[in-house]
Amino acid sequence: MHFDPECLAKAEKRRAFGRALRVSGETDVAALASIIVASGAHVSEETRGGHLS
Repeated sequence: MHFDPECLAKAEKRRAFGRALRVSGETDVAALASIIVASGAHVSEETRGGHLS
């Protein structure tokens, strides 16, 4: 996943964290979201066409 709010939203929507971490149910990404927002990260042309890792 890119350090980008849009990528975070897509990963949440696709429930990628639960699959990647092999946990059942909802995963809480609030701490990660606050770090991304606090960093001032924004959607860039480089990450717009990227993919989730």
